[in-house]
Amino acid sequence: MPAPTISVVTTNKNGGRFLRETIESVLHQTFKGYEHIIVDGASTDDSLAIIKSYPHLRWISEPDSSIAEGLRKALAMARGDYIMVTCVSDGYLSKTWFRRCVEVLDNDPQVSIVWGLSVQMTEDGDLTRVWGHNFFEFPPPQKQSYLPFWLTAKHSFPELNYCVRRTVYLDNFPSADNTDVISTHNPFLAVAYNLNTNGYLPYFIPILANFGRQHRGQLTTANSQALGQSHWTYVAQVRQYYRDLVSGRRTHIFRDGASRPIGKMSRVTSLSLPLLKLWHRSLARRAKGLRRRIAKRFIGGT
Repeated sequence: MPAPTISVVTTNKNGGRFLRETIESVLHQTFKGYEHIIVDGASTDDSLAIIKSYPHLRWISEPDSSIAEGLRKALAMARGDYIMVTCVSDGYLSKTWFRRCVEVLDNDPQVSIVWGLSVQMTEDGDLTRVWGHNFFEFPPPQKQSYLPFWLTAKHSFPELNYCVRRTVYLDNFPSADNTDVISTHNPFLAVAYNLNTNGYLPYFIPILANFGRQHRGQLTTANSQALGQSHWTYVAQVRQYYRDLVSGRRTHIFRDGASRPIGKMSRVTSLSLPLLKLWHRSLARRAKGLRRRIAKRFIGGT
């Protein structure tokens, strides 16, 4: 049996009411060269019965202490060239998303991560807020040009739709020894920070790729205080890296998908980062003004 191109990894604990929809969203992909791995944290609901009803799944069920531990188990099982993560209750909207990600990564060895846009879903299945909707009008820079943008915007990649080279993801996922608030409560922020500061290049596709569901009892609700702390810790780390580059204390090295150095941020670019920050703020104001004009013209908003 040939090795899969993509390993889709899912963690679950007592998410049976949404699990089938998550699995089906993967099955509906037009690209079929994938494996779907589910690490179940010893669920006591009907999760195992649902998992067993899909013979194509690779899975284990045993206790774990956190989502980070569950993801490490899933990553250790992965055989694909590329990694995609979708947690239980979430799923994919674009049926061509896997194919589009593979096309980019197969054809551009410099790119390590492909990402798109994400939409929020309510517990009842209604689609609401689009994460990164401004990127439809003002797309973010690609590859090496993305770094200055990230340093000024400080956002992270939408972790539930991106596709990353497996070796790169494993190298940048926090180890079990990392017990800081980001690694413990939101390892996806740790991955975003590591990917950017270690010089790996992203590629953006302007597609609504996935949905992330908000529902009662989810871990993000139970751990909202820790998640908030992890967010601000992440922002502080990005700011510190920005200051280190501007001051010359650090030099940024860009890397290709095989982790080989392919260049570095020039001193001129690092010194221009304060101007880029002003440009980003201006762009954000333009986007806000555009939304207001559209609302006023078409729906009578203010």
